[in-house]
Amino acid sequence: MLINYGKCGIGAIRLNLEVIGKCTRCGKDAIINLPYAKQKLCKDCFKDFFVKRVRRVVEEYRMFREGERVAVAVSGGKDSVALLHALKMAFPKQEIYAFYINLGIKYYSDHLEKKVEKLAEMVGVPLEIYNLKEKEGYTIDDFFDNKI
Repeated sequence: MLINYGKCGIGAIRLNLEVIGKCTRCGKDAIINLPYAKQKLCKDCFKDFFVKRVRRVVEEYRMFREGERVAVAVSGGKDSVALLHALKMAFPKQEIYAFYINLGIKYYSDHLEKKVEKLAEMVGVPLEIYNLKEKEGYTIDDFFDNKI
C-alpha cells in the first residue's frame, strides 16, 4: 500500500507499506501491528483507534474541560501534527489553537512557519505565532553566532 508521508522539514515522501495480514476490526489489509493491543489495523481503523485513544487519555487524566481553550504547541514534526489532528477530531467542539514559536533558525524556522500555517488552516484551528526576533530582539542563531 502506498501512502504519502509529509514532514514539514522535508516535504512529502511516498512510503510503500507492506500488508501484514487482515485488520482485526474490519478485515481489510492491515499495515500496522500493535502488539501491546493485540491488533493489526488497516489505515482507517488505526486512525479511529488513535483518535479514540487520545480522547480516552485526555478524559482519564482530565487534561482540560469542555469549553476551555486548548493550545497545542506545534513544531511541524509528526508528533505535534498528529496530536493537533487527533484532538480536533476527538473534541470537535473544543476551542483548540495551534501555537508555533519561530526561533529564527536560518533556512528552517520561516519554512516551518509556512507549513504550520497551512496545517492550521487544513485542520481548521486558529494559529498563534510567537516570533522570537520580533518579541525578544534575538534568535536562536544569535546564540551560536555569539551575538548575545
